Amino acid sequence: MLSKYIYIMTFVSIALSACTAVPKLSPTPTLYVEGTKYPAENISPFNRSSSAELVYATDRVELVSGGFGTGRSRALKFGTVSVGFESDIGWDEIVSTSNEDGSRKGFELEVAGIAKVGNFPQTPLPFAVRNGRPEILPKAQAEQRKAIQKFRSLIRGKLKKSGGSEVTMLVHGVNTEFNEAAFALTNVWHFAGRNGVPILYSWPSGSGGVLGYFTDRESGEFTLFHFKQMMRVLADIPEVRDINIIAHSRGTDVVTTALRELVIEARGGGKNPRKVLKVKNLILAAPDLDFGVVGQRLIAERFAPAIGRITVYTNRSDGALRLSQRLMDGVRFGRLQNTALNETERQIFKNVRNVDFVDVPQTSGLINHSYYATDPGALSDIALLLQTGAAPGSATRPLTSRQQNFWSIPDGYPAKRP
Repeated sequence: MLSKYIYIMTFVSIALSACTAVPKLSPTPTLYVEGTKYPAENISPFNRSSSAELVYATDRVELVSGGFGTGRSRALKFGTVSVGFESDIGWDEIVSTSNEDGSRKGFELEVAGIAKVGNFPQTPLPFAVRNGRPEILPKAQAEQRKAIQKFRSLIRGKLKKSGGSEVTMLVHGVNTEFNEAAFALTNVWHFAGRNGVPILYSWPSGSGGVLGYFTDRESGEFTLFHFKQMMRVLADIPEVRDINIIAHSRGTDVVTTALRELVIEARGGGKNPRKVLKVKNLILAAPDLDFGVVGQRLIAERFAPAIGRITVYTNRSDGALRLSQRLMDGVRFGRLQNTALNETERQIFKNVRNVDFVDVPQTSGLINHSYYATDPGALSDIALLLQTGAAPGSATRPLTSRQQNFWSIPDGYPAKRP
């Protein structure tokens, strides 16, 4: 029994490792292979570059040699990270290749530089209780305000240069290094049309080993305060009109738990969380969540109405989630099929109308867990969603209807349009 447990845990660790590892730019999405061209003309001059300039926020420990490790830091740090394509590649060639057959060999990606801009003070912030109420000490308040101003200035500067008003954020899964997550964001942001400002939120994952999955799960709980800290500041910037969040695997737990608490906070203050948080799109890719927990903590809390649109990408052949489901004993959200819903749940999704499940059936390989950043069909649908906001089943996003809120990506999508 013990040997079986160790085998399962080792495989889960391997399966969920490098959840967003994309060392090369993925094959061109089918969207750009036939008909539609890569939208280079819509990209601002600032974002037309042979590198991707990302903003990062992380509570990983800083390494003496540079970059970030897998350990936890009590201080949330932020800055920029440059992801470069192959050194001899220019913008025109990138555009040209982004319209070629998806079977081509991808460009190699590398982290060309990381520049720290600032950091928030270590948490928990020191406080004193006065008249029965906790008050943060003045010095800590001053440090907090200074960090907020720096972060706001960083985002405002990037928005001004890009000429946009929205940000696209990636929150990765377990056993993922900082650089791997940066590559994944570059991949998705590039093919989605390089709109606005890309933000990488990287939490302390990457423990590895047989028990690394559980260590990373707890690090996901550790990072919640910092993620909420960043979201409050980001959403409070007037120049930020819309926030798109792409969360993968266990990163979906980080994002949905934090947003749920922020939604409750906003409603408790008599505010509309949709206006406060500005989350236009919440994309949950291969979510490693127990559907029963989702029902009690998200559906029961009326989470969906606080978000513009929620899109859940699923794959029943996801080997990592299949093993996670076997270990955790609960239907994983990323493998959910419409047949698993009861009548009450179906009615709830029908009434909410802004939650869609998109099955990605054509993925290949043993694990099939990081398909959102590599599968040509999934990348095409994410690009169309972020670029147009079109509803599934429309002429722009001709997904195959299964039942109600459930859809499927057909072979050759979206080239074979009705």
